[in-house]
Amino acid sequence: MSSVSYARYTTNGRITGVGQCVISDLPLQAQSGETTLITDNVVNNAENYILTGAVTPRTTLPATWSKTSITADGADEAVLATLPIPCTVYVDDEPIVVDDGSFEFSSDNAGIYRIRVNAVEHIEITWEITADV
Repeated sequence: MSSVSYARYTTNGRITGVGQCVISDLPLQAQSGETTLITDNVVNNAENYILTGAVTPRTTLPATWSKTSITADGADEAVLATLPIPCTVYVDDEPIVVDDGSFEFSSDNAGIYRIRVNAVEHIEITWEITADV
């Protein structure tokens, strides 16, 4: 029996798993809400997604910060602009859905905040924003 490489993915193209199996087991690989696609070789899901049934490279996120340091006063803010619509921004792993292309960050508490953006078509990226007193 010959084996095939495959990718499992959701309706929005996010690859949820990759692997190899015998062709007769391919229908067993997809979980609820997923589809499988036979690929030439094992796909790197951090660098690819599925677009119209084809493995497609994820691109660099074009978003930029207005600044990476703020005053921890609840008023000063850093703005992350040019985000894909919609996308999810995570502040220290807490998800925030952004549906207008811009994310404004402020804090009353001093510290270093890890902020990452996860959008299917873009390579995930993480920044640090420093809030000082």
